[in-house]
Amino acid sequence: VIIVLGMMLQGFAKAPRSSFCTTYVDANVKRKTQTGFYMGIVTTVAIMGPAVAFALGGLFTRIYVTLEETDMHFRHPKWIGAWWLGYITFGVAAVVFGIPIYFFPQRIKGGKTTLKEAQSK
Repeated sequence: VIIVLGMMLQGFAKAPRSSFCTTYVDANVKRKTQTGFYMGIVTTVAIMGPAVAFALGGLFTRIYVTLEETDMHFRHPKWIGAWWLGYITFGVAAVVFGIPIYFFPQRIKGGKTTLKEAQSK
């Protein structure tokens, strides 16, 4: 039940991303034929994100949970990987990449409409 509620919350939070992103890009490109190109870049990055996270998760499980050197091999049944390292790594990355996004203008210089105007059309 908790997982279902978490997935629903995640879906509600991520659903507006594609429509707002498309509207923002379309309202601020000079030639409307470039919107698809830029949205392709956004989609590619969104698809590659989970793949990179999965690969880094595999690397983090080869590090012992306390980050100390140990004589135990990572295939030993008592091995516990540093599962928590991914939360810290991607949390810091989200903050670092989110700060510049916070300063994006509502209208890019040379754009014709603001995001609010484009959404109301």
